[in-house]
Amino acid sequence: MNSPEPGKQILIVDDVEYYRATLSDVVQGLGHRGLLAQDGPSAVEMVERNREHLDLVLLDLSMPPSNDPQEGLRALRRIRKMAPHVPVVVMTSFMSLRERSQRLGAQGFIEKDSLLSEHVRELLVQRFGDLAASLTLESPAG
Repeated sequence: MNSPEPGKQILIVDDVEYYRATLSDVVQGLGHRGLLAQDGPSAVEMVERNREHLDLVLLDLSMPPSNDPQEGLRALRRIRKMAPHVPVVVMTSFMSLRERSQRLGAQGFIEKDSLLSEHVRELLVQRFGDLAASLTLESPAG
Protein backbone atom coordinates (compact mmCIF):
# COMPACT_ATOMS: atom_id res chain seq x y z
CA MET A 1 0.00 0.00 0.00
CA ASN A 2 1.29 3.44 -0.88
CA SER A 3 1.94 5.81 1.99
CA PRO A 4 -0.12 9.00 1.79
CA GLU A 5 1.41 12.10 0.29
CA PRO A 6 2.37 14.53 3.05
CA GLY A 7 0.52 17.67 3.87
CA LYS A 8 -2.36 18.09 1.45
CA GLN A 9 -3.73 21.62 1.22
CA ILE A 10 -7.49 21.79 1.69
CA LEU A 11 -9.65 24.89 1.35
CA ILE A 12 -12.58 24.96 3.79
CA VAL A 13 -15.36 27.35 2.75
CA ASP A 14 -18.14 28.05 5.24
CA ASP A 15 -19.70 31.23 6.56
CA VAL A 16 -20.08 29.75 10.07
CA GLU A 17 -16.90 30.13 12.11
CA TYR A 18 -17.70 27.03 14.18
CA TYR A 19 -17.72 24.81 11.06
CA ARG A 20 -14.52 26.37 9.70
CA ALA A 21 -12.73 25.80 13.01
CA THR A 22 -14.07 22.28 13.50
CA LEU A 23 -13.21 21.17 9.99
CA SER A 24 -9.80 22.82 10.21
CA ASP A 25 -9.15 20.73 13.34
CA VAL A 26 -10.16 17.57 11.44
CA VAL A 27 -7.88 18.45 8.51
CA GLN A 28 -4.93 19.26 10.77
CA GLY A 29 -5.57 16.19 12.90
CA LEU A 30 -5.02 14.08 9.80
CA GLY A 31 -1.73 15.84 9.05
CA HIS A 32 -2.95 18.18 6.31
CA ARG A 33 -3.10 21.97 6.00
CA GLY A 34 -6.35 23.91 5.95
CA LEU A 35 -7.01 27.23 4.29
CA LEU A 36 -10.17 29.03 5.42
CA ALA A 37 -12.66 31.17 3.52
CA GLN A 38 -15.94 32.56 4.86
CA ASP A 39 -17.81 33.22 1.61
CA GLY A 40 -17.86 32.53 -2.12
CA PRO A 41 -15.86 35.56 -3.30
CA SER A 42 -13.05 34.94 -0.78
CA ALA A 43 -13.03 31.23 -1.74
CA VAL A 44 -12.69 32.10 -5.42
CA GLU A 45 -9.86 34.52 -4.59
CA MET A 46 -8.04 31.88 -2.52
CA VAL A 47 -8.40 29.29 -5.29
CA GLU A 48 -7.03 31.79 -7.79
CA ARG A 49 -3.97 32.48 -5.58
CA ASN A 50 -3.39 28.84 -4.59
CA ARG A 51 -4.73 26.78 -7.51
CA GLU A 52 -1.43 25.02 -8.20
CA HIS A 53 -1.12 23.87 -4.58
CA LEU A 54 -4.71 23.04 -3.64
CA ASP A 55 -5.66 19.38 -3.30
CA LEU A 56 -9.32 19.72 -2.32
CA VAL A 57 -12.06 22.29 -1.70
CA LEU A 58 -14.79 21.67 0.90
CA LEU A 59 -17.55 24.09 -0.11
CA ASP A 60 -20.66 25.01 1.85
CA LEU A 61 -23.47 26.09 -0.47
CA SER A 62 -25.48 28.46 1.76
CA MET A 63 -23.41 31.58 2.27
CA PRO A 64 -23.86 35.33 2.63
CA PRO A 65 -25.08 37.71 1.57
CA SER A 66 -28.37 35.89 0.93
CA ASN A 67 -27.72 32.53 2.66
CA ASP A 68 -29.22 31.06 -0.48
CA PRO A 69 -27.55 27.95 -1.99
CA GLN A 70 -27.14 29.94 -5.22
CA GLU A 71 -24.19 31.73 -3.59
CA GLY A 72 -22.31 28.47 -3.21
CA LEU A 73 -23.33 27.24 -6.65
CA ARG A 74 -21.93 30.44 -8.20
CA ALA A 75 -18.66 29.90 -6.33
CA LEU A 76 -18.60 26.26 -7.46
CA ARG A 77 -18.97 27.28 -11.13
CA ARG A 78 -16.15 29.83 -10.85
CA ILE A 79 -13.84 27.45 -8.98
CA ARG A 80 -14.39 24.66 -11.54
CA LYS A 81 -13.58 27.04 -14.43
CA MET A 82 -10.49 28.43 -12.76
CA ALA A 83 -9.08 25.18 -11.32
CA PRO A 84 -10.68 22.16 -13.01
CA HIS A 85 -8.00 19.86 -11.58
CA VAL A 86 -8.97 20.61 -7.97
CA PRO A 87 -11.74 18.35 -6.62
CA VAL A 88 -14.64 20.16 -4.96
CA VAL A 89 -16.82 18.46 -2.35
CA VAL A 90 -20.05 20.26 -1.57
CA MET A 91 -21.35 20.41 2.02
CA THR A 92 -25.00 21.28 2.52
CA SER A 93 -28.16 20.32 4.35
CA PHE A 94 -30.07 20.76 1.05
CA MET A 95 -29.92 17.18 -0.21
CA SER A 96 -32.01 18.22 -3.22
CA LEU A 97 -28.96 20.09 -4.58
CA ARG A 98 -26.81 16.97 -4.95
CA GLU A 99 -27.57 16.41 -8.65
CA ARG A 100 -27.22 20.08 -9.57
CA SER A 101 -23.89 20.32 -7.73
CA GLN A 102 -22.58 17.30 -9.60
CA ARG A 103 -23.68 18.75 -12.96
CA LEU A 104 -21.67 21.88 -12.08
CA GLY A 105 -18.57 19.79 -11.39
CA ALA A 106 -18.64 18.81 -7.71
CA GLN A 107 -16.88 15.49 -7.22
CA GLY A 108 -18.52 14.76 -3.89
CA PHE A 109 -21.37 15.67 -1.63
CA ILE A 110 -21.50 15.63 2.17
CA GLU A 111 -24.69 16.13 4.10
CA LYS A 112 -24.20 18.95 6.58
CA ASP A 113 -25.62 17.40 9.73
CA SER A 114 -24.52 16.70 13.29
CA LEU A 115 -21.94 14.21 11.96
CA LEU A 116 -20.32 16.66 9.52
CA SER A 117 -16.84 16.48 11.01
CA GLU A 118 -16.92 12.66 10.94
CA HIS A 119 -18.14 12.68 7.31
CA VAL A 120 -15.26 14.99 6.37
CA ARG A 121 -12.74 12.90 8.30
CA GLU A 122 -13.88 9.74 6.48
CA LEU A 123 -13.67 11.51 3.11
CA LEU A 124 -10.12 12.74 3.78
CA VAL A 125 -8.90 9.37 5.03
CA GLN A 126 -10.36 7.66 1.95
CA ARG A 127 -8.86 10.22 -0.41
CA PHE A 128 -5.48 10.92 1.20
CA GLY A 129 -4.99 8.48 4.08
CA ASP A 130 -4.34 9.37 7.70
CA LEU A 131 -1.04 11.20 7.46
CA ALA A 132 -0.86 11.82 11.20
CA ALA A 133 -1.13 8.08 11.95
CA SER A 134 1.47 7.25 9.31
CA LEU A 135 3.93 9.65 10.96
CA THR A 136 3.66 8.03 14.40
CA LEU A 137 7.08 6.65 15.22
CA GLU A 138 7.62 3.40 17.04
CA SER A 139 9.78 3.55 20.16
CA PRO A 140 13.23 2.08 19.59
CA ALA A 141 13.84 -1.22 21.33
CA GLY A 142 16.12 -0.74 24.24
